[in-house]
Amino acid sequence: MNTLTQKALAAAVTLGLALAGASAQAGVITTVSTGNNGFTVATTDLLAGRAGTIVGNVNSEESLATDTSGVSLTDGAFGQVSIDGHTNPGMIQIHNGVSITYSLGANASGYTINAINSYTGWRDAGRYQQDYTVQFAYAGTPTTFVNAFSVAQHPNSGTSAFVSTFDNTGGSLASNVVGVRFNFANVQNGFVGYRELDVIGAAAVPEPASLMLFGLAAAGLVGARRRAAKRA
Repeated sequence: MNTLTQKALAAAVTLGLALAGASAQAGVITTVSTGNNGFTVATTDLLAGRAGTIVGNVNSEESLATDTSGVSLTDGAFGQVSIDGHTNPGMIQIHNGVSITYSLGANASGYTINAINSYTGWRDAGRYQQDYTVQFAYAGTPTTFVNAFSVAQHPNSGTSAFVSTFDNTGGSLASNVVGVRFNFANVQNGFVGYRELDVIGAAAVPEPASLMLFGLAAAGLVGARRRAAKRA
């Protein structure tokens, strides 16, 4: 394969996957539920057991001995509802300005995202409101994160909150996603007790536009080989 053909193939792959991801985004709706007894969280979502890259302050405050590694956000458990009088490995205190980035896996076409759920819990309503922006990176451009949607949910009853974001037509939020980033800003009272982040979805398959570009690249490769054979 000559250099020109390699570049054409790479460009076709990148363009096809980027177009597929961009075309999948649609209308977004966010709902919030509150309570005093915690929530059941997903155990097999796309973030389950994954370690995110944390930038910013997640130090434990108020002598609560909370998680500072981020493992509590993807362990498939809400954690203890009460937070006083014991350690709290099931909660992480996310301060203003924190970002957390996750790589979703090795599927070449990325993943289709159907919903994103987030859970918070505190001793009262003082540190459980949710404010963040979600960014997606797509197959073909895995290091470029673009804004997808923002959450600003400010309930004032109960001690825990469950926020779910999904497409309001029943479709997916996005396709061909390879990375998800959460950027936390305007955090309630300086920091909030987060319990879990769930990304609900499945491995994506190439869409028709991507398949067409793959086909064109493959045809170009075959033609180049035939021309090279004739010159030999």
